[in-house]
Amino acid sequence: MKKYTIIYYILLLFITMGAFASMALNGYGVILMSYALLGFALLFGYELIFRIPQIQPPLNKKMLAFELILLLLISLGYFLRGLTIDSPIFQQAAAVLFPLLLAVNAYHGWQAWQSSSKLAAATKAAGKMKTAVLLYFASLLLAMASGYSFQLPGNAGIYFAFAALGTCVAFLVIGWWKGKVMVEGEETNALRFLSTFQNNSGIQLAMLLIVVSYFSLDKLNVLPPLYFGSLPNGYLKVVRNWETGKNNATTKATDPAAFEEAYKKFINGK
Repeated sequence: MKKYTIIYYILLLFITMGAFASMALNGYGVILMSYALLGFALLFGYELIFRIPQIQPPLNKKMLAFELILLLLISLGYFLRGLTIDSPIFQQAAAVLFPLLLAVNAYHGWQAWQSSSKLAAATKAAGKMKTAVLLYFASLLLAMASGYSFQLPGNAGIYFAFAALGTCVAFLVIGWWKGKVMVEGEETNALRFLSTFQNNSGIQLAMLLIVVSYFSLDKLNVLPPLYFGSLPNGYLKVVRNWETGKNNATTKATDPAAFEEAYKKFINGK
């Protein structure tokens, strides 16, 4: 996992750059984000083929493989969605894949909790590590719940996002800054301890915190929405309303072609 980490965080940087470009009304921003997600999918696929066969007990090879498959499918889904290949199937897939991924991470968290409990029994100081492990996976699961909640009406996603950020800060304080312990004469901390599990929870947490922080600030009108192309974001809504109105004589909706022509005239000052 360590040799892929730098590539993962470079891809995260591309996603962040793409988001800023999109907020500045540049159509290429979402495209850059989409291809970064394709890069994630390819890396997850590479790990699935070449890393998983090398894993030795006590790590659960099947569970780690299942996690990579879920991450690969989610990354591919959002890659296609970012290229405006929009379909209800993506929402249906997300409704299934995200809860499964949440369950996988809950399983990893339970494993880490049990291991840290054994370590805490061996040395009193490792109790900090046990608390840090709990906070780490709590922040991950809260961030996942937030990401899922943003697909639903209401502001539950914002509350989950702030809870995830709070637990993540607490993890960093307890697990890294205050969490150094001696185990068998060797100094370690919660970050090193969690890296021994070799799952992808770290990159998931980093990605989710970026995403849910953006959507929270967007909902609070602190940051502008993402820009998806040469027409305003409301254009897709116009198209959907028009398609619905075609089959409903009582519904009046703007023709998308007329909307596009009027928008171009407005841009050109006519």
